[in-house]
Amino acid sequence: MPDDPLLDIRGLKVAFHTPGGSVTAVDDVSLSLRPGQALGLVGESGSGKSVTALSVLRLLPTPPAEIQSGSITFAGESLLDASPRRMREIRGGEIAMIFQDPMTSLNPVMTVGEQVAEAVRLHRKVNRREAWARAVAALQEMGLRDAAARAKDYPHQFSGGMRQRVMIAMAVACDPRLLIADEPTTALDVTVQAEILGLLRRLREERGLSILLITHDLGVVAEFCDEVAVMYAGQIVERAPARVLFESPKHPYTRGLLASTPDLEAAPGESFRPIPGSPPQPEERSAGCPFHPRCPDAMTLCAEENPESLPEGASVVRCHLHSDPQKFKKGEGEGQSME
Repeated sequence: MPDDPLLDIRGLKVAFHTPGGSVTAVDDVSLSLRPGQALGLVGESGSGKSVTALSVLRLLPTPPAEIQSGSITFAGESLLDASPRRMREIRGGEIAMIFQDPMTSLNPVMTVGEQVAEAVRLHRKVNRREAWARAVAALQEMGLRDAAARAKDYPHQFSGGMRQRVMIAMAVACDPRLLIADEPTTALDVTVQAEILGLLRRLREERGLSILLITHDLGVVAEFCDEVAVMYAGQIVERAPARVLFESPKHPYTRGLLASTPDLEAAPGESFRPIPGSPPQPEERSAGCPFHPRCPDAMTLCAEENPESLPEGASVVRCHLHSDPQKFKKGEGEGQSME
């Protein structure tokens, strides 16, 4: 069915085993992505965004990582139950991923054409000549001028933006259905960022490609994504259509993120308001809401009990303020302010 999710993550919990004990990095994360949809996954560094993405492709080192509970389904198939051989077929062939720094992902001693062609031969039954032709065509589609000649060059001979185009060519050369883009524009200047986002948008429109965009840049999300999921300390604290989230954020953390975005039209000294404090380290997370030490609306219950994710209009919010407003009449029982 067209409305069935292409990617469906339910109750995902991922922990890392350390000498000091087990540390939870992703806690009860649920996400879904429909065919042709662009979903933005945003949050501060260390919030669990990349761990969630790597869990989809089962690329986390095990040990020390362990997927302790939950399910990940792609096109109706359980990825957690798939064999290693099947996962190798899925990676690159049906789900592709690009990263923030292409220089660390590309092989410095192979030409870029060889690397794209290798990906094609791995997932499609073609000979070397046809794989090379497909690689050149993919590089040309990504905007590399004189692609046939440049395919014979090495990664160090390309700019950062061109290397990212090579990575995208490698990712889409086998026509995957889902592209996971992990901070794909962070290391690039603003002009090149816009070009890469324009390229991803065109690929999505022309190929019906679903895109999971992982970023901390709210401006990129506002421009590119249909829906947004906000992550904090390993949990999804709010998810909503992009327009709804930017116009009417529900979670205090989401409001703090938006308020901390620089405003060039604001008065001097008021261009942005950073969120006080820092995210908790995984080993420091308490039983309550992980955001409560930094939250301006924190109540007594917030330190004692982690809220559930519940619908609020078009949004889904993980916050006691939206689970039972009666609890939060200041000065009454459990709803008493922590101030």
